[in-house]
Amino acid sequence: MPEAHSLLLFIVAGPLLNLTPGPDVLCIVTRALRSGDHVGSVSRGMHWLERGAGALFIGFGIRLALAENSGAASSVH
Repeated sequence: MPEAHSLLLFIVAGPLLNLTPGPDVLCIVTRALRSGDHVGSVSRGMHWLERGAGALFIGFGIRLALAENSGAASSVH
């Protein structure tokens, strides 16, 4: 049978360990909510970044097509 001191320690420590993460979780939630305000500006920046990357890929595709056409034409002559 456990000693009374050990049992009392277990009864006190259990709820205390359950309440300890409360302020940490509250801090994390607060920071997550505040960072949500910045999502709009980040998404606008990502939109233009994706458009620029798309334009680069289209440019590379056209350049590759022209290079293949000029290479095929020179090998025919």
